[in-house]
Amino acid sequence: MHILNATNITIYNSQFYSNTGAGIYIDGAVDHVTFHNIQSYNNNYGLQTTNNANDRNYIAVNNSQFYSNANDGINVRRTAYFTLNNSHVYNNSGNGIYFAGSNNNS
Repeated sequence: MHILNATNITIYNSQFYSNTGAGIYIDGAVDHVTFHNIQSYNNNYGLQTTNNANDRNYIAVNNSQFYSNANDGINVRRTAYFTLNNSHVYNNSGNGIYFAGSNNNS
């Protein structure tokens, strides 16, 4: 899934797997994106935000799993207000969770 320059997106009960890139890739000016009960596995990255100058704000991940990805389970860059609740990140070849240039994450 590629989310580009979007606002107020909610994804429920979904699986993203066996992609050569990220299972979920968030790019550009994105605001208020929420994931509930998702699984992202056997991808290059489970969830990845781009490192470009556009800001991403208010990304929330709830009750989800990121596992068995070739790199990081979650790779978040230049994102304000990223929240991860009641989720599992495990068995990824890189970092479980990686933050760079991000603010107000919990």
